[in-house]
Amino acid sequence: MEPLVTPVMIVRDEEHYLPGALESLRAAGPVLAAPCVYDTGSVDTTREIAAAAGATVQQGYWDDDFARARNASIAMADTAWILWIDADELLVTDGALLRRAVELADAEGMDALVIEVDDVRNGSVVNTAPSMRLFRPAVAGFRNRIHESVHRIGGGKLQVGRLPCEAVRIEHLSYGATEKAEVRAERNLRIAELEVEARRAGSDLDLLCEALVNRGRSRALNGDDEGAEVDLREARSLGSTGSFALYAGELLADRYIEQERIAEATALLRDLRAEGADPSLLAWLTAQAFAKAGRPDAVVRCLAQVTPPHTALGEALSVAPVLQARMLAAAEVGETEVALGDAVELIARHGVYGFARLALLLWGDRPAEGLADRMAGASQAHLEQVAEEFSGLGEAGQVVAKRLSRCSAVEPVEGPSAGG
Repeated sequence: MEPLVTPVMIVRDEEHYLPGALESLRAAGPVLAAPCVYDTGSVDTTREIAAAAGATVQQGYWDDDFARARNASIAMADTAWILWIDADELLVTDGALLRRAVELADAEGMDALVIEVDDVRNGSVVNTAPSMRLFRPAVAGFRNRIHESVHRIGGGKLQVGRLPCEAVRIEHLSYGATEKAEVRAERNLRIAELEVEARRAGSDLDLLCEALVNRGRSRALNGDDEGAEVDLREARSLGSTGSFALYAGELLADRYIEQERIAEATALLRDLRAEGADPSLLAWLTAQAFAKAGRPDAVVRCLAQVTPPHTALGEALSVAPVLQARMLAAAEVGETEVALGDAVELIARHGVYGFARLALLLWGDRPAEGLADRMAGASQAHLEQVAEEFSGLGEAGQVVAKRLSRCSAVEPVEGPSAGG
C-alpha cells in the first residue's frame, strides 16, 4: 500500500530524543512515508541518526523563523498529507486506523485534522491539548516567526476535522523547568521582539496586533507578567479588526481571573461577548471567575454543557481543564453523578493522573467492576496508565485495575469528526 502521510520535523541537536520519535513513526507502518528531517544546524549526531533510520535529511539553516523552517521541512514531502512532529514527541497510533481516518478525510474534503497531544511528565499525562498536526501542504502552511500556526495559503478558512485519541495521539515529553527549556524561552522572546520591530515598521495593524500578542505570550512564558499585559493591552488598543484583537482580550481576561481581578475580568467578558467571542470559551472563563470567588454552585451552572472552548483564532482548547473544574465543583456541592461522569472522562479519555481516588469515593459501595467497565467504555486510549494508578488504591482499586488489564484491544473507529 502506498503511504498517505509524510512526517516532517525540524531539528537541532536532538540526538537524545530523536531515536524515540523516529521509532514511533516506523511503528505506524506503511501509512507513513519516510520522515523528512530539516536540520537547522546540529553539531551533535542528529543528522546521522536520522539518516540511519531511513529519513530524508536536509542540512538547512536557522534564521530565527520557525514558520520558514517548518515550511522548508514540508517542501521536502511529496504526499498529499503531512504530519508535523517534533523530536521530543512520540506518535501513538494504529497504522490501519490512521490510514482509514485519512482516507475518510480525503473523501469528505477536509484540509486538516486535529489530534490530541498529551504533555507527559515523569511518565504521567499532566495536560492534553488539541493541535492541528495533519494537513494538506497544497492548501496550508505555517505563519509567524514564533508561536507559528497553520493557515490556509492565500487566506480563507480551512476545513478541519478531529481524530479520536483511540486512532492517533502524540505524547510530548515535557522538559519541565530545565536549563534547556529556559534557553528556548529566552530565544523565543528574542524572536518575538524582532517580529514586533518588523511589524512596527510597516502599516498593517492586523499584523502588528498579531506580533504584539505573540510577544505577550513569550513574555508571560519568561515570567514577565507586567510586560505581557502591556503587549496585550496595546494589541487591543490598535483598532485592528482581525481575530488577534479579540484573542488578546481573551488572554487578558484569563490573566485577570488568574490574578483575581474579577471586576476587570467581568467588564472585559462583557466586551468579548459583544465582539462575538465563542460562547463556550466565555462560559469557561466565567466559571473560572466563579471558582476564584468560591462559588462552586455557579461553576456547575456555567458548565452545564461541556464543549471544547474555541479561541478567536479558531483553536480548540482542551476540554480536560473544563471537566476537572466541573468535577471538583460538582463534588463539592453534592452532585455526585455529574462529578463521577466527569472523573471517568477525565481519567479514561484524557489520561489525566491523580483523580482515581476521587473516582472511587464517588463510586461509593457499588461493585468496583462496574467502575472499571465504565472507564473502559469511555476510552481505551490510556488504560495501562489508568490501571496502574488504581492498583495502588486498596482492594477496590486493585479490582478496577485487574479488570481494566483484561479489556480487549482497541475497536476500529469511524474516522474524523467535523470541526476543530
